[in-house]
Amino acid sequence: MMQRPLDMSHQFLDTILDANSILVDATMGNGNDTLYFAPKVKSLYAFDVQKKLCR
Repeated sequence: MMQRPLDMSHQFLDTILDANSILVDATMGNGNDTLYFAPKVKSLYAFDVQKKLCR
């Protein structure tokens, strides 16, 4: 079965990020990726150009 691109990106980033990493989520959207990576990195900055999505 083929993996979804989202799952592939999570797997890739999991191999290079660590507890000292600083991550920028420039397309925060509903925050799913932000919540996924937040406990895995030292700092995470998230934003989105669509104000209605940043709640």
